[in-house]
Amino acid sequence: MRGVWIAFSRGRTAPLWAAACLAAGFSACQALWIEPEEAGLTHIEKGLIAYDEDRLAEALVHFDAVLALESENKEALFQRGLVLQKQGQSHSAIEAYAMLLALDPPHFKAHYNIANLYDYEAHDTARAIPHYRQFLSRAPHHPEAATVRARLAVLEGDKGKAATTPALPTSSPTPTPAPTPTPAAIAQPDLAAPSSTLLARVVCLQEKVGATDVIGSGFVVAAREVPGMSGGYILASSHQIDPAQSLLARFADGQTVLATPLAVSAPLDLALLRIDARDVTPLVLDTGDSPATGQTVTAVGCPFGLNHSIATGIVGGPERVIQTRPLIQLDMTLNPGNSGGPLLNAHGNVAGVVLGLLKEAQGVAFALPAREIRRFLGETFYQMGALFAEHRREDEAQEALRMSARFGIPSAQAHGLLGAVYLQMRQFEQAEAAFLAALALDAQHADAHRQLGTLYDASLPDARKARAHYRAFLDLAPNAPDAAAVRGRLSILSEGAR
Repeated sequence: MRGVWIAFSRGRTAPLWAAACLAAGFSACQALWIEPEEAGLTHIEKGLIAYDEDRLAEALVHFDAVLALESENKEALFQRGLVLQKQGQSHSAIEAYAMLLALDPPHFKAHYNIANLYDYEAHDTARAIPHYRQFLSRAPHHPEAATVRARLAVLEGDKGKAATTPALPTSSPTPTPAPTPTPAAIAQPDLAAPSSTLLARVVCLQEKVGATDVIGSGFVVAAREVPGMSGGYILASSHQIDPAQSLLARFADGQTVLATPLAVSAPLDLALLRIDARDVTPLVLDTGDSPATGQTVTAVGCPFGLNHSIATGIVGGPERVIQTRPLIQLDMTLNPGNSGGPLLNAHGNVAGVVLGLLKEAQGVAFALPAREIRRFLGETFYQMGALFAEHRREDEAQEALRMSARFGIPSAQAHGLLGAVYLQMRQFEQAEAAFLAALALDAQHADAHRQLGTLYDASLPDARKARAHYRAFLDLAPNAPDAAAVRGRLSILSEGAR
């Protein structure tokens, strides 16, 4: 069999190489290195800078650009709501926050802002009250909690309680992503002692042959979904990984399993590995903002080979752009071996992956934000899905493409490829749904039109739909290699319709 590899180059995530050709089934494997491209700021980062400098129209353009690619991007929805609220577009701001809360019901910042909009701008107290309550239930020790309790007391008719609380604003409070709190102001679980459930999802990495010293940490990000296949995928730091290296992953309960490197992004310092272990449960990647300055966070890892050690500190800076990467600055003590471990926020979710210490400073470390992890995983699983599809490993292709959609930005290409995999398996209804999803994201996706034309022509007979999609394909790609065959088939269908 000819050599195969995974590689792609897309801004921050290049270069990416895959080792061991997904660890099974391939021979003569190769790894492809792509020189890094110059990586600029993302639309989110540009939007945040514009918002901070009160260039609201420009900020809105950047956040809308994100949502055009990923309509369910929670960070972009929240920031869009902030901009619209600051511009006085109350109705549109409410819509943005409502969309966010439909995706992320516990988002207390969105509850706070939408409650204020309903209360002071829309004068709809019936809708404001439940959002105020949600805010208090999610952030009872927030600096604004006392004011919210006071407002609730007024709205609910508890005048005696209102008399003992701070004065209330007469107009809508300034929209805020939540004022920067001190560590003591935030209700948090005891992250100094994470539960055994969380610890069970973190691994210590060591070489399989030779030295048995721990070289770093990692954590489970996904479980296998292919019938009959156990195990899952772990995330680690790329500087720990050599493509020719055989690694072992040791869990907190002592279970030690082979860890096979699959893909690495050197600029992001991220690596994806596959493991075959029993009862694999992933940690949850956070989908909200990075923790604010002053918030308490916890890193779990294996410093100096010490099994599953805990380090607790605070966020010194929510995000610093260092060498084109947005990084969370941490004021905590970390040591060699912590790299690759998870940084847990107040909810026990992964806010980032620990990268290491700044050599020129003492006690300052950094972590890559969760959204960058999601981007890396989304693109990596897509490449894996494409490779599996090429080699007719359909179950694994489906798994990888579903994970790509789960972690990354929905794309017409991914849905189109998934539809092609379903066609290979003769699962025609699922193929139809995938191709239609591709067209919902990109109405000019020529190959999805061609595939749907063929599907309605041969497998799900509907001559009218087949003709429509064949015509759309020819309009979009009149010189494609398949165009002549499609014209011939369209002529036959059109003749039969007369």
